[in-house]
Amino acid sequence: MIAESVTAGEALKLAQKALAQQEEGLLEAAVREHARLVYRIAYSVLRNPADAEDATQEVFLRALRYGKKRQFQVEVTMTKLR
Repeated sequence: MIAESVTAGEALKLAQKALAQQEEGLLEAAVREHARLVYRIAYSVLRNPADAEDATQEVFLRALRYGKKRQFQVEVTMTKLR
């Protein structure tokens, strides 16, 4: 069997796609596993259900942004290695 030749750009795109899919799955799992705990902590501090819900959402949005920032750092590193 002959292996296909993949350019560095194509490999980077494939890696980015895999990271994005993995990140989405990890975020969904984290929300399912930790949302109640995060909400309870937020509620214990804020003592307001609406504010606790907002804070819970913000926690996971920040986690997502951090993950995207890390992905960007990987992309920059890969680009520098080319």
